[in-house]
Amino acid sequence: MSTVPIPLFSYNPGAGVVTFSPTYPPTKKPGPQDGTSDELEAQRVDSITMSGKKQVFYIRTDTFRVLEFTYVPFADFVNWSAFMAWAVSGGQFDYYPDATLPSFTTYTLEDTNWKPKFSFIGVSSFTMNMRQLV
Repeated sequence: MSTVPIPLFSYNPGAGVVTFSPTYPPTKKPGPQDGTSDELEAQRVDSITMSGKKQVFYIRTDTFRVLEFTYVPFADFVNWSAFMAWAVSGGQFDYYPDATLPSFTTYTLEDTNWKPKFSFIGVSSFTMNMRQLV
C-alpha cells in the first residue's frame, strides 16, 4: 500500500523562510506530479495570408500547475492565510510535491485573489493556479 505524498510550501516574506505542509494533499491532479502533466500556454502571434499560408511568431511557453485543495481543515487556515497574503501580492515560493523529497519548483501565484469556499463543518476548499518561474 502506498501513501499519497503531502506537499510542502516554502516562502520568505522578509522575516525568514516559512514552510508548511497542508493536512491533506491536493485532489484531482491530472497525472504524474513530476511536471509532465502541467498545463502549457504558448504566447504567439499567428497570421494567415489570403492564400492560406500561415506564419507563426513564437514568443514563449508558460508552464502552469493547478492544485485543487478539496479538504482544508479550518485549523490549516493560519498557515494558508499568511501564505496566500504573500502569494497574491506576487511573491514567489517553492513547491515540493512531496515534502519528504528534496525536489521543488519555484512558482508565483497566477491568481490575484483567494476565495476559499465552505465545504462542510470544519472544512473548506479552494483552487490555486501557479505559474512556474523562469
